[in-house]
Amino acid sequence: MPYNRITSLLKGLGEIKISEASVFNFINEAHERLELWEIIHRENIANQEHLHADETGISIRGSICWIHTLCTSHLTLLFPHEKRGKDGMDVMGILPEFKGTLIHDCWSTYFGYQCTHALCGAHLIRELNSRIENDNYVWPEKMKKLLQLLNKRVAQYGLGMIPSDTFKYYLRKFEEILALGQKECPLSPGKGKRGRIKQTKARNLLTRFIEHKDSVLRFAQDRRVDFTNNQAERDLRMIKVHQKISGCFRSFDGAEIFCRLRSYLSTSLKQGKDPFDAMMEIFGTKSG
Repeated sequence: MPYNRITSLLKGLGEIKISEASVFNFINEAHERLELWEIIHRENIANQEHLHADETGISIRGSICWIHTLCTSHLTLLFPHEKRGKDGMDVMGILPEFKGTLIHDCWSTYFGYQCTHALCGAHLIRELNSRIENDNYVWPEKMKKLLQLLNKRVAQYGLGMIPSDTFKYYLRKFEEILALGQKECPLSPGKGKRGRIKQTKARNLLTRFIEHKDSVLRFAQDRRVDFTNNQAERDLRMIKVHQKISGCFRSFDGAEIFCRLRSYLSTSLKQGKDPFDAMMEIFGTKSG
């Protein structure tokens, strides 16, 4: 919320008169008090076996910067940087040494890190839907149905592993669909004046399924890997809410303050802690 709305809210609800400068000072103090927490929190994130990853653009005084997130169902880390790609992720300091499984949307930058990869099924299905609507190929519809059916089958086993024979059956179906795709939209041969011939969107999507087959099917082989990357998208949602309500950040420092506080509050909520109690604990006090 903008500072003037916070001061108006406090005055209206509790007759508490406070200046916008005081609100900023409280927020800045909370940010400073959480410095050690963030150092420990980063270590916890880095030691996780599975992480969700995503990023979203923000406006800081009219310039586009990026908020990166790495998260789990019980931890959230948000990090602002001027760059979207590897430069920003390296400065974040988690992925260069991460050896677990990274769940993401197949952006090529993530594949530059030497960890195990798992692709978001929701993103893949959206792209398959686009090809179903715009092309006349059969393979996208078959692949969509296969992924949805396999996801349901995995969910039926709960915390248990899908039986090996069952997985092998779906793997054969998966490879049959890839073979069909090869026939329906083969690679355009040869080279143009500027290098390789540009491929169709359907062919590029098919190539992604071929090259990253193991990552596409990771959710069916590791029960701790989600079918989607929705966790990361949910954790970035508050950034979009902030922009709709408050507009752009006034400074990069403001984005850093927001990300640290939001990481702390999101993590507290995931772990069942009341957000008001969590804020009170920053200042060494208890509510009630």
